[in-house]
Amino acid sequence: MRRIGYLVAAAIAAATLPLSAGPAAAASSAEVNCSTSGGSGTGKWTWSSKYKLSNVRLTARDLAADGRHVAIRLVTLKSNDTMHYWPYHHMYGGNGNQDTWTSSANDTAGIKRANIELAIFNGKTLIRECGGASKANPYW
Repeated sequence: MRRIGYLVAAAIAAATLPLSAGPAAAASSAEVNCSTSGGSGTGKWTWSSKYKLSNVRLTARDLAADGRHVAIRLVTLKSNDTMHYWPYHHMYGGNGNQDTWTSSANDTAGIKRANIELAIFNGKTLIRECGGASKANPYW
């Protein structure tokens, strides 16, 4: 009878182990924001692994009637501590408008941290930009 008790205890311990395996055991979400004169941006994503962000949502808002436009992009830090600047998504709708882009990000060099950059452009000329607080990947 004592042996059955040990087996039951071991089975319960094994069943609860995945629940306490740490922050990377379950998908973790992140959100960052930034704003500068003329625009604001938000980035949201789910950490899927050391190499992948899923459900990436980038939103850019134009907040000024100045003839300029806003753009937003994802910025990630690779495992070798170099930056990956993903392409900008430009929003030309004008003051009071916003646009959202949904995607994913995969990098075979790893993604240790992620952030956004929001930029104000006058035509093709970058005028100013802001960045949100970088978020660490819980899988690292």
